[in-house]
Amino acid sequence: MLDNPQYLWYKMFVSNRLYTTRGGMKVKTGCTDAIEYQELSRRKVIPEFNGEQITTDAGGLFLREIEQARGFMEEFSRCFSDYRDREAIGYTVEELLSQRIYGIALGYEDLNDYDQLRLWFSSVAYVLLNELRRVGLCSTEFSQAPCNTIRTKLLKIGARVKVSVRRIAVCLSSAYPYKEIFQLAFKNIRKAYPMLC
Repeated sequence: MLDNPQYLWYKMFVSNRLYTTRGGMKVKTGCTDAIEYQELSRRKVIPEFNGEQITTDAGGLFLREIEQARGFMEEFSRCFSDYRDREAIGYTVEELLSQRIYGIALGYEDLNDYDQLRLWFSSVAYVLLNELRRVGLCSTEFSQAPCNTIRTKLLKIGARVKVSVRRIAVCLSSAYPYKEIFQLAFKNIRKAYPMLC
């Protein structure tokens, strides 16, 4: 029922009133709390939430490339015994560990983990980042950079995600200051691990 387009609700701002569209018919909601920012160069600034998918972790693709080449997650997941009912699980141990370790490597460290387990996760995340530094960034200004610098300048970057039938495009900004290093790092990783090509 919710997948049917006539039941989907879309919101749009029209002359400072919030309207809702249902089945192609415009209905006034009575809301007058449309957001308008201060003018900029005599132009109205109105936020619109109708953009495409966006990510702030586009650099995580580096980690994925290295992990697929080296198989860290598969190897690490063998250290755990899975006692869950095989019929009732949605994710493998490897997938769960990968999600957590990528999260730590990308700076999402606010989850509650048991101290010993957290140490293991952090160690594997560090190995991934160190491998990125050793292989991908070997001939760049980031070859000796601390993990946090690599994370903020190369991993935590914004990108627009375009999904089509044949591919997923991660569109980085043309103004991204480290785009040459980003491209070089990918080339270095692909050269070091030709099985990824």
